Amino acid sequence: MSSSFRNSAALVVAGLVVAQGAYCADWYYIPEADVRAEVHSNLTLETAAALVDSNEAYVATIGTIIGARTPRWTTELRPRVRLQQYPDHSELQRTNGYLDLRSSYRAPRGSFDLTGSFYKEDRFQSELSNAGYDPFDPNDPTVSASGRLVLTSETRTRVQLRPSFSYQLNERVDVGADIAYEKSDFNGAGAAAGSDYDDSSLEGYLGWELTPRTVLQTGAYVGRYETGDSAYKADSTGLTLELKHDWTETLSGNLRTEFERTKVQSVADPEDTSNNWGATAEVRWRGQVSNLRGSVGRRFTPSDYGVRSTIDEVRLQYDRQVRERWSWVTALRGFETRSQGATPTTNDRKYLRAEFELQWLMTRTWFLGGGYNYTWQEYALETDSANDNTFFVRIGYKGLRPPRR
Repeated sequence: MSSSFRNSAALVVAGLVVAQGAYCADWYYIPEADVRAEVHSNLTLETAAALVDSNEAYVATIGTIIGARTPRWTTELRPRVRLQQYPDHSELQRTNGYLDLRSSYRAPRGSFDLTGSFYKEDRFQSELSNAGYDPFDPNDPTVSASGRLVLTSETRTRVQLRPSFSYQLNERVDVGADIAYEKSDFNGAGAAAGSDYDDSSLEGYLGWELTPRTVLQTGAYVGRYETGDSAYKADSTGLTLELKHDWTETLSGNLRTEFERTKVQSVADPEDTSNNWGATAEVRWRGQVSNLRGSVGRRFTPSDYGVRSTIDEVRLQYDRQVRERWSWVTALRGFETRSQGATPTTNDRKYLRAEFELQWLMTRTWFLGGGYNYTWQEYALETDSANDNTFFVRIGYKGLRPPRR
């Protein structure tokens, strides 16, 4: 039995287990589809002028959200298929598959949440880091791309599970735990092949409700990142402090700080121990015609180039309903990654992505959109940078979410 089959089966079983009490729930289906045409000025972000790859792409995405809900449970699965055609690059895989899961349970004194995903896609697509937040899973913590946009038939299989638990001890104090597990496998070989890895962490915390709108959490965690060939291992232990505050019903934010001791063992560095710190501030605002979400800070993430990384990142997305049928979305994301360990790698880089799209709602479910994306990156051990200008148009369908009973 292949590992990809086991991984996808595990994710489906997890969703069914979570939904086992939903046999009498309200079930709903929200179909989604869109067709997109793109024109790139530098598809693979080449730095040498002679290698600049102007290209077009045609993409169709088909999927649905399958949901079930009761007064306490809500569970949703989102299967999707991406069909893509790059006329000048027949070596790329034509079909990518995705499956996302989110589930939540609320009891009078406790809660349980589970987020998961299973992706099987070509290596080229897996290396792209979009600026906008995924509305289905906006809190995905991983930036697991090296940015090496290689045109090969290699594919990547990624599985992620993030369960969390909380229990309220009294009116103002609660305890909880967050678990994160991610596994990434590549089926290619040679210089362009990615690095298989396993990444896991466990965090326990204690929270105090300082005021009805303010919560303070303190916790501790352990984690491990390990490549498939065991050539690199990073063991981490850390302490966290997080402040959450709701200014109004529509405006909220949080500030999280962490101090970590990391021990790295690799072929390049037999043993390297360091102290690292991270801090992230995030704000969320939801208005009648506008939505805003942004974050800035430093955190730690696995990567697919054989190391655990520290990332300094700023991210912002702003959506606005201009008129009854017109809306636009703009997003910006910039980050710098550095490998943990004494030796830097050729994949440490700076990255910037800006996205803009204007949409016209033709009917309640059909829309027409068009926009522009700009991508720039520069590697730490290289002297030249690269950028890509992308123009696109798309037409799509999105079903209506059923009203809450």
